Amino acid sequence: MGRAACLVFVCLVAMNCSSSNAVSMSIRPRAVPNKGIQYEGPMVGPYDSFTEMAQVACQRMSALQAQPGQRRRPGYCALMFSWPSDSTKWAFLHISEMTSEPAGGGMRCALPEDPVHPDDTSPLRLGGRFVPSPSGEAASSTWRPTLFLNEKTAESWDYDSMLFSLEDSGSCTAYAYIGFSRELSVLRGDDWVPIGTVYNDEGVVHALKTGM
Repeated sequence: MGRAACLVFVCLVAMNCSSSNAVSMSIRPRAVPNKGIQYEGPMVGPYDSFTEMAQVACQRMSALQAQPGQRRRPGYCALMFSWPSDSTKWAFLHISEMTSEPAGGGMRCALPEDPVHPDDTSPLRLGGRFVPSPSGEAASSTWRPTLFLNEKTAESWDYDSMLFSLEDSGSCTAYAYIGFSRELSVLRGDDWVPIGTVYNDEGVVHALKTGM
């Protein structure tokens, strides 16, 4: 069975996922005899658009961060795929926390390349820098990824993903990376604004003037 067929099958069995509104980032893959991998959890979906899934995720991530006793998280990365019965809808199949590199604004996380094998993750190095907030507040800055490098293959990341940066100000910034075009966009209000593209196999994000 080819890769595309495997991904469709995984999404099909994911349709039994919970629609709970509980504040949880957990997505639980479960092997079902004769059916493959089933994904369960309140974050799975489906969602009607990129915008909806990003807004729902930011709301829940911010709510989780605000709970008493929660440790500070820099953000999350997520693997996403289109819903099999309706290609205009989307689903999260894996969400993991981002971790900070020792110095600078660099981040990394781990995501599976193939959701049929959810435990086989690859390290995704994101680089990163801090830029002035679009709101213009002098004391506020927003983290922005500068790299999409699969450290297992030492090549550019090739899978549709979302990043969520949880800022010190309490805001959540969502980024969408499309593996086919290698275009990076940021969600501003209800609109996705392209801010960069990966042109080479080294994962470096080249900023677009329109997204600065």
